[in-house]
Amino acid sequence: LLPPPRGQIVVDARTVRSVVERRADLLGRDLTPEERAEAVHDHIDEELLVREAYRRGLERSSGAVRARLLRRMRLAINAELLPPTPAQVRAFYSANAERYGAPLVAIEDFVRMDWMLERRAEITERKLSRMMDRYLVDVDRSQ
Repeated sequence: LLPPPRGQIVVDARTVRSVVERRADLLGRDLTPEERAEAVHDHIDEELLVREAYRRGLERSSGAVRARLLRRMRLAINAELLPPTPAQVRAFYSANAERYGAPLVAIEDFVRMDWMLERRAEITERKLSRMMDRYLVDVDRSQ
């Protein structure tokens, strides 16, 4: 986990657009000039708080921060997972017919979910395996 850069906080036009768009999406409407300014001010406050948290070393000691990082990484790892095509659902159903006690037409959503869960597990395992190659992992198994 790398800390944010030190020094000046620069809020460029791209960041302003992003901050304003996120707030407008949240509210479901365009922002007034005052709300735009407030959104940018809130962004600066958040950046200050994040930098101070790093300065204090909170990213190393907080279970909540760790849990959030894990959630974000799991989402990032599975970002490539796309819903199955109808042909993939049919093939998965056929290959796993013993799991299901109903015709595909009656349980297609469940079959689709099972397909996605299996693909997610495969993708996660593949990416974790690559990460294991990147980092030295040493487990003391003497106990």
